[in-house]
Amino acid sequence: MKQEVPVLLLTGYLGSGKTTLLNRILKNEKGIKFAVIVNDIGEVNIDADMIQQGGVVGQQDDSLVALQNGCICCTLKMDLVKQLDDIISLQRFDYIVIEASGICEPAPIAQTICSIPSMGTQYCQVGTPRLDCIVTVVDALRMKDEFGCGKSLLGAKRDEEDIENLVIQQIEFCNIVLLNKASEVTPEELERVKQIVRALQPKAEIIPCDYGNVDFEKILGTGMFNFDDVATSAAWISEIENHQGDEEDDDEHEHEHEHEHHHHDQENGHGHEGHHHSGMHDVEHIVSHLTASRQVKEDILAVYGLIAGAESKVHGVPVPDIHFHEVGTLDAIADVAAVCLLMEELAPEQVLASPVHVGSGQVRCAHGLLSVPTPATAELLRGIPMYGGEIPGELCTPTGAALLRHFVNSFGPMPAMRTEAIGYGMGKKDFPAANCVRALLGDTDERGDTVVELSCNLDDMTAEDIAFAVEELLSGGALDAYTVPIGMKKGRPGTMLRVMCDPADRDRMAELLFRHTTTLGLREEEIRRRTLERRTEAVETPLGAVRVKRASGAGVDRQKIEYEDLARLARENGLSLAEIRRRIRES
Repeated sequence: MKQEVPVLLLTGYLGSGKTTLLNRILKNEKGIKFAVIVNDIGEVNIDADMIQQGGVVGQQDDSLVALQNGCICCTLKMDLVKQLDDIISLQRFDYIVIEASGICEPAPIAQTICSIPSMGTQYCQVGTPRLDCIVTVVDALRMKDEFGCGKSLLGAKRDEEDIENLVIQQIEFCNIVLLNKASEVTPEELERVKQIVRALQPKAEIIPCDYGNVDFEKILGTGMFNFDDVATSAAWISEIENHQGDEEDDDEHEHEHEHEHHHHDQENGHGHEGHHHSGMHDVEHIVSHLTASRQVKEDILAVYGLIAGAESKVHGVPVPDIHFHEVGTLDAIADVAAVCLLMEELAPEQVLASPVHVGSGQVRCAHGLLSVPTPATAELLRGIPMYGGEIPGELCTPTGAALLRHFVNSFGPMPAMRTEAIGYGMGKKDFPAANCVRALLGDTDERGDTVVELSCNLDDMTAEDIAFAVEELLSGGALDAYTVPIGMKKGRPGTMLRVMCDPADRDRMAELLFRHTTTLGLREEEIRRRTLERRTEAVETPLGAVRVKRASGAGVDRQKIEYEDLARLARENGLSLAEIRRRIRES
C-alpha cells in the first residue's frame, strides 16, 4: 500500500515568525521525523542541531531542501514535485513541512501538491504527499504598527504592488491563522486584528500565540485542508453568493483589490506582490463551487475561455498549458463573476459599445515590456474597432477585452434611446482625461446595430457550388447570404455573393468565402442597419402547433407563420398552403 505523507504549509510575510515556528516544530518531543522544504536557505535561520534532531533532508548536505526564490507555478513547479517525490521515496520521514517565501502566495503551492496524484506513476511509485493544513503566520504587533490593526487591509485605495495585497492573499487562502506576538498588543488591539482577519477569511481558525509557541496538535494532523473549501471560503466569495448590494458591501466589507488584469506595472517585471497563477482547470474548479446560476457560471467560463484562447495563440501553447497571471487571482475572478451577475440581473436585449480606447505607449507586465495594446488584448479585440490616442498607459486589459467580446452585440455610435439609468466606474489612476467607464441603460423604438458585408464576384463556379457556399456561410453563423446576377468584364455573366455578419465574425466568414469559392479577393464594408423588434412565439391551432414570427416598432406591428410549419401541416393534411393559412386565420 502506498505511503501517504502529510504536508504542513507555512506561509506569512517576511519576519512574521514562520522560521521560529519551524524551529519549535523541529524540537518536538513526539518523535516525529520531519523533512523541510524552504524557498531560500539564505533567509532561513535553522540551527544545525535542529536539522540533525529533526531529521531534515535536502540536496547539498542531506539536511535541507532548497528552492530558489521564484514563481512556484512557473519555473519551480516541477522542482517542488520532484523534491516531494524524492523525500517520500526515502521512506524516512513522517511529515513534510514547506516554509514558503515571505513574498509567495500559498495557493500555487497548494495547487501543485494537489495535482501530483494526476501527474502519472513516475511521481507516485512509493507514496504521495497530502496537504494536511495551511498555516498563515501573522505578526500581530506589526499588524498594529504598520497596518492599523489590519484596517488598511480593508481599504479601497491600494495599488497592486502594495504589501497589503500579499498579506490579504496569504490570509484568504489558509486553514489556520497564527497571530504571533499576541501578548505584545493590548487585548483590544488583538480583538481588532481578529475581526479584520475574520472579515477576510471567515472560516479560518485563529490561534493567538507568542513566538510560535503553539500546541502542535492544533496544526499537525488536522486534516483541515480541502482545496474546494479553502478556494471558496474567502469573504469576497460569500459576498458574490449572497448577492450583496453596493451599499451593504461598502458598509460591511470594504475589501477591494485594484489590479490590472493579467498585466501589472512593476519595475522588476516578474514581481511577487499579488502574484498568483492559475490555469483554466483551476478557474473551472472555483466557478463550479459558486452558488450562482448556471448562466452566470457559463458566462464566467466563456470569458476565461476567450482569454485562454488568446493567450494560447500569442504564446503558441495549448490552452490546457496556459497559466493566467494577474487575471487568475481570486479577486480577478470575483470581478468577472460580478459583471456576469450584473448582466444576468439586467438581462438586456442587446449590448452596444463605443470603439475601444486601448491607450498608448508600453506596459511592464509578467512577460516583460510590451506595447499597448498587449498581444492578448489585441487578439481579443480582433475585428472590434479600437483606437489609441495620446493617453499613455493600458486602458483596456485582456479581461476587459474578453468581457466586451463576450457580451457586446455591436460597436459604434450610441443610438437614439430613452435612458433609464446611468452608471460610472471610476479608475484610480490619474490621466489627462477622466478615467472612467460609463454605462447607460435604456430603450429604443427600433433596433439598430453595425454589421459587416463581405462580397465577391464569381464567374467560374457552377450554380450547385455557389448554393453549397451559401449554405456553409449560413450554417457558419452568417446573418444573411445571397447572390445577385451581374455582368462582368469581357461581357461575361457572373454572380455577386454577398454575406452579412457580425463584426466579430468577419474573419471567420472571410475564411469560409475563400474556402468555398474561387474568388481571389473580397470587398469589406461596415454598415449600419435598422431592424424591428422581433420575436417568435409558439401558437396552438386546430391543425397543430406553429411558430409565429412577430415584428414591431416604428409604428409597425406584423406577424407571419413560419413557412416550415405551414409546409409540414399542408403535407400532413393533404392541403395547399393557402388553405392551411385560411383555416388558421379562421380558428
